[in-house]
Amino acid sequence: MTAKIRIMVVDDTWETCNNLQRLLELEEDIQVVGTASNGEEALRFAKVLLPDIVLMDINMPVMNGIQTTEQMTIELPQTAIIMLSVQAEQEYIRQAKAAGASEYLIKPPSIEALTQAVRRVYLSKKSR
Repeated sequence: MTAKIRIMVVDDTWETCNNLQRLLELEEDIQVVGTASNGEEALRFAKVLLPDIVLMDINMPVMNGIQTTEQMTIELPQTAIIMLSVQAEQEYIRQAKAAGASEYLIKPPSIEALTQAVRRVYLSKKSR
């Protein structure tokens, strides 16, 4: 059996975390290793859980997704980040990419778009 892609879901809405976790756990090659409800929690948990990919909400209390992505990119360069947002404006996408996000998906993403992005980012990160 090959190793599973380890995912951490970060969103301040419990329902969103729960829904993403349930959808991703249907995939044989993906494992959700944890969730967090804000950026500070995400940084703390990611240092322990060492996920391959973090699904990061852009708008959160305490520390938003852009700030968290910038910090996580520095502290955990082996972890890739996929930003999730209801905002489709180019400025948000530009900020997310500048902060270090590998992908930017509009919420709610289809399961196909989400799993394709996860696998694409994982393979890209692994081949470096």
